[in-house]
Amino acid sequence: MLIINYKHFNLEKRIELEILLKKFETPISEISQILGYTKSSVLREIKNNSTENGYIGMEAHNKHLNRIRWKEQIKLINNINKYEEFTNQFILKFNKKYFGVDLTHFYIQHHFKFKIPTLITVFNWINSGLWVLNSKQRLRKYNKGRKTHDVVKTLVGNRIVKPIWTRGFNKNFENEFGHWEIDLIVGKRSSLSSHLLTFTERKTRWGLLIKLENKNPWKLILKLWEYIKIYKLNVKSITTDNGFEFKALFYIGYRLNIPIYQADPYVSF
Repeated sequence: MLIINYKHFNLEKRIELEILLKKFETPISEISQILGYTKSSVLREIKNNSTENGYIGMEAHNKHLNRIRWKEQIKLINNINKYEEFTNQFILKFNKKYFGVDLTHFYIQHHFKFKIPTLITVFNWINSGLWVLNSKQRLRKYNKGRKTHDVVKTLVGNRIVKPIWTRGFNKNFENEFGHWEIDLIVGKRSSLSSHLLTFTERKTRWGLLIKLENKNPWKLILKLWEYIKIYKLNVKSITTDNGFEFKALFYIGYRLNIPIYQADPYVSF
């Protein structure tokens, strides 16, 4: 009996798979023998990386690479959140001209007893663009006119995050349970107060109120994901406004394989 160890598809194999499926309509059992993968591996590859247009080798490979990047980002965010005390002290002490990264790290290391990351880890955070300090060694200022990079458009495009008017294509949307709306009630003093995240099911108007300490988009989706798992919520879609705090919501859509409907700027939903 031939035993084939599980291995990942590369770009070349994905293009071969596309040709075998579309051009020759080869059965899955034969494809597994030709490509050297188990039948379950081939079926898993087709299921995980197909698009609305079927299985396309190049798109499947890009989808696989995007998935790896998202997992790495979430892993990095979780790691950063473990050192919140360090981050708070770093913000207070760091000065671009007089108290650089190395010196700030050294100061915190010798004046506080809480756990701190290595200096190499701190520079990795800076280069990632996900921490409070960017690669130019300047604290990020969330000014109203600041240019932002839309992660959703860069990595996902319109595959998960869709315009709100496309909800009309789902004939069962109004009568079907599982379609949720999300919004944020901002505290009186935005930067100092806690906020309330509302998550409401459209049909029953049943919902959750979730307390948030800040409006960080990644912390928001991690908290929402935690509650979805705790209450085993049936989520078929999420409708949101165009707020900055919801820019990472695409990851929930990706994990649940559901659409995220986004309202246009200055338009309510």
